[in-house]
Amino acid sequence: EHQIGAAVSGKLSALYPGSRYYVSTEKFNWYVARKFCISNGMQLASFESKAESEALTPVLVKAGGFFWLSGTDLGSEGKFYWDNGTGKDVKDFTNWKANQPDNHYGKEHCIHEQPGYGWNDIPCENQEKFLCEINDS
Repeated sequence: EHQIGAAVSGKLSALYPGSRYYVSTEKFNWYVARKFCISNGMQLASFESKAESEALTPVLVKAGGFFWLSGTDLGSEGKFYWDNGTGKDVKDFTNWKANQPDNHYGKEHCIHEQPGYGWNDIPCENQEKFLCEINDS
């Protein structure tokens, strides 16, 4: 059983069967967001199905802003994977916006969700909100 950090334990929402989520209000770069989730017993979220994406989109639209997901191609340009402990390739389900990913200026390696519009690869150093996930299994 994972220890959930006290700062987030009362703020977890069961938004999709089998997982609970922390929707941040603070903004961090991807690395700090990832570390925040891990230090609180979770992982940056991964949207591995259309159903999961559709379940979370209204919540994220309401929260406003863009949200880091765990997807990245750090280490192998163009080969996106979920950096959530599974290392699964981002291929079974994708929700890229038109003309994405584009690795603009050769500096875009982390996936963020633009709620209602889809995914974009942007620089991992950008300050964005983020979504942590813990599987209940």
